[in-house]
Formats: sequence, structure tokens, C-alpha cells
Amino acid sequence: MDNDSPASELSRRDLLRMIGATAGGTAMYQAMSALGFAADSPYRGPVDLQGAPAGASVPAAATGV
Repeated sequence: MDNDSPASELSRRDLLRMIGATAGGTAMYQAMSALGFAADSPYRGPVDLQGAPAGASVPAAATGV
């Protein structure tokens, strides 16, 4: 197999995108896990999602306004 074939230019992102488009999100996640890209986070602290930081704002894109 020569190195100029399209298969040699396939990136991991392209491979995972194709798996997701063909077989769905679950299959893509399983492929990511098998490749080591979907590991559990080692963080075990509390998750604080209360309130917004002072001065924070959210842009409203494509709202038609």
C-alpha cells in the first residue's frame, strides 16, 4: 500500500465522524473509548453550577433580532 492513498490521509477525527454518522453516537463513543479518547475524568471534587460569574454575559447568536 503506498502512502498517497486516501486511507493514509484519514485523521482520527474523520474516522470518528464517519463512525458516528454511520453507526450512531453510541458506536462513536465506544470507538473513542477503545482508542483511549473517552476516559473518565480523575476529578472527584464537587461540581458548582450555581450562579454566573460577575459580569458574565451570553451572546445570543442567530436569534433573528
